[in-house]
Amino acid sequence: MDNNESSNLNIKYFTDNPDMVIGFKNLKLLHSELTPYQKLEVYDSKAFGLMLILDDIVQYSQYDGDIYTEEMIKNIMNKNNKINNVLIVGGGDGFIAEKLNQLYPKIKVTIVDIDKRVWEVTNIFFRNEQLDKLNNIFTNTFTCFMDAFEFVKTCSEKYDAIIMDTTDPDLDNSVAKMLISKEWYNMLANCLQPEGLVIQQLSADYTGTESKLDFGELKLVEYATSPIILTYNGRIKFVILQKV
Repeated sequence: MDNNESSNLNIKYFTDNPDMVIGFKNLKLLHSELTPYQKLEVYDSKAFGLMLILDDIVQYSQYDGDIYTEEMIKNIMNKNNKINNVLIVGGGDGFIAEKLNQLYPKIKVTIVDIDKRVWEVTNIFFRNEQLDKLNNIFTNTFTCFMDAFEFVKTCSEKYDAIIMDTTDPDLDNSVAKMLISKEWYNMLANCLQPEGLVIQQLSADYTGTESKLDFGELKLVEYATSPIILTYNGRIKFVILQKV
């Protein structure tokens, strides 16, 4: 299909893998901007509802976004039901924090994300009818907008669990690429309580990325997958680690 035919059919393409694109017909662009860190867009889709796009990669859709957030939370809570203090690295859209607050309102949640505009724009478009109630949605939630690497490097607080909800860190052009280094995993271990857990979203490109990772002081617990339609091959991969 040439570009003209694509334009005539009003198809917009996104990707989360260098070998594949996903095409959507008749999207309505609600917001677009270049933040200091990335291109941020919000689209409305008849099939998938509101969609959050960062650097032309689908980050969240109302259609299947809850599957992703619930899988992240379930994989952690099923392994330790005494979690009281959670750090979310990335997650500036607030979807995981919001779900944690719904399911476990007593848990303290800290979000550290480099891009404050993701938080602001997501609240406007995905929570527009509740803007005056954000304190009720995000009870016991604290936000910190800075480089996660620097935050973790200097943190003194100890967490029961760390949820890494960043853009795909194992893609070659990822802004989160440093978050799969041995140095990073050792810093995470320093921020965890004994037997504390980490769950990290990796890309769903099954090219053996895991065999190249050195988790340092963290022990590999398992890999998990979850069906997400708007990803490469329809699944997303998580790695679960634990402080030894």
